[in-house]
Amino acid sequence: AAAYATWRRDYGGLAATRSVLRAVAAPEARKRVGYLSPTRDALGRPVVVVVARRHSVSRRKLRSSQALCVDTLESAVEALRDDDAASEGGGEQLLAVVDLRRVGADQVDLQFLLWLIGTLRGYYPKRLGQVVLVDPPAALFRAAWKLIEPSLGKHAKLVRVVTAAELRRHYFAPNALPPDLR
Repeated sequence: AAAYATWRRDYGGLAATRSVLRAVAAPEARKRVGYLSPTRDALGRPVVVVVARRHSVSRRKLRSSQALCVDTLESAVEALRDDDAASEGGGEQLLAVVDLRRVGADQVDLQFLLWLIGTLRGYYPKRLGQVVLVDPPAALFRAAWKLIEPSLGKHAKLVRVVTAAELRRHYFAPNALPPDLR
């Protein structure tokens, strides 16, 4: 419990305040690699959008990527607290949509992904309702999934691979799809 409280107080050692966290995240935030969608999914859940093609392992600063992730997750948790999502069917969970269209090897960031999995499991337990991976390149995805899946354990069942058409049809109301996912 003490480790959790410490992590929450300084955002996992990334920043002492939310404004400092956002400053650290700014380089990745400007690229709109990840953000909280202004629209909800069909179940009323907040939606975290990740546009993987905007991320580059060779050009990113790990700390900036981590700060953007934590800031976006904090915004999603605040959205859950600030409204009546639980009574609207969304519960206390969020949906993460990872757009994998047009990605290559430079977007596969195993160091960041392993940090993210540990962060979600340790500090945002039960907040992630589902992860939807949109149109991953088959060969690249199979190779990366073999490395990532074991670290997910029982949480691997939260991951779904869908096409862009399936995303529109099953996860969002008409006209509610975030623009980057159209």
